[in-house]
Amino acid sequence: MDEAACALFALVAAEQDVETVVASCDTPSALRVEFASASGADVVLVSAISSAPSLRRPRYFAERLGQKSPHLPVILCLWGSTQTAADLRESLAIEGDARVAHSLEGALQCVAEIRASRTAAADPARPVGSTSAATSG
Repeated sequence: MDEAACALFALVAAEQDVETVVASCDTPSALRVEFASASGADVVLVSAISSAPSLRRPRYFAERLGQKSPHLPVILCLWGSTQTAADLRESLAIEGDARVAHSLEGALQCVAEIRASRTAAADPARPVGSTSAATSG
């Protein structure tokens, strides 16, 4: 289901000129970290179903990716969660720049915020595209 959610995100993101690459949930976590780090992505989306028995794996993936590529923004998307992003960050003990979303709209908003902050930092007069590597947790 996580991979299907990533595929849906990729489809919707393409409508907003966001290029995506989806890594299979069958790929071992260590290889997904390497893939995301080496992909040249501007942001990584880690997907998890909020009703999953354990959210440790997606949180662990986001933490490992943050250690390997601290410059790479991470969006942890917990599809269907009813908690606010702030509550999710607190309950999952997420540190650093990782953002939390619980819907397609929220994930796209996070991508837009990252795009805007990079555009402002690079050159306010020049629009910057974004590449998002979406991966399931």
